[in-house]
Amino acid sequence: MAQKRVILFKKQDKQDKYNDLLVKYGYTPEFIPVLDHKLENIHILESIICHGPHQEHIGGLILTSHRSTEAIKKAYELVKNDIDSQIVEEWNKLPVYIVGPQTAQALEQLPLFKSHRSWTVASRAAELIKPLLDTRSNLTLLFLAGDKRRDIIPDALTEAQLPFKEIQSYSTCVHPNLANRMKEFVCADWAVYFSPSGLNFILSVIDQQTKQKLLAAENHPKIAAIGPTTSDYIKNELGFNVDVIADKPTAEHLVKEINEFNRQ
Repeated sequence: MAQKRVILFKKQDKQDKYNDLLVKYGYTPEFIPVLDHKLENIHILESIICHGPHQEHIGGLILTSHRSTEAIKKAYELVKNDIDSQIVEEWNKLPVYIVGPQTAQALEQLPLFKSHRSWTVASRAAELIKPLLDTRSNLTLLFLAGDKRRDIIPDALTEAQLPFKEIQSYSTCVHPNLANRMKEFVCADWAVYFSPSGLNFILSVIDQQTKQKLLAAENHPKIAAIGPTTSDYIKNELGFNVDVIADKPTAEHLVKEINEFNRQ
């Protein structure tokens, strides 16, 4: 029996769990990098980190991507020798509102965020709205976001008249090799998508024929989404069916869903 090909629209990590698990269960994984990222406004984050939440009048931190965590880490590394213990404690006590367990796992590696006492972790941005509105604080919420961020959180905070400060901590651009890779696209058994912005970049570099092969043809790859945000976008914005959604955005949960679908 031929091995099933699985195309993952992401960069392959050095020790990639997706690759290891798919190979373990008899699949042939293929990685197509879609996105490049550039961290931005690090100097602004340096100043905020050094001053601390109290001096900056910050009542909470909102992170919707692990890329923003990377920006915090880079800024922290540049100023860590200038931060006293009181400031570190202030950051550890700060309420943090996070989308995605991967973002939370990345953040907890930093000494500024070792305490989880005041964290809210949700699977999608919409699930943070109620906890954010329940704060009813006069202090400013610091929202670190990318250039492709959705409006749901800023709109909700504005409507509720809650003060917030948004800083663009990274920008997203198309991977330089994506167009060439998609020209060589050969249909597979599965295609795995990791973000709405990634999907938009894929669609921006392919012709209508390739789009049909990828998403709409009778024998197009089955579609897997890493989480509800990506799934919602595929179904509601693009109008295509999603075959499986990972319960959690991890390799284990994704491969489990694919395996269970294939047993049907």
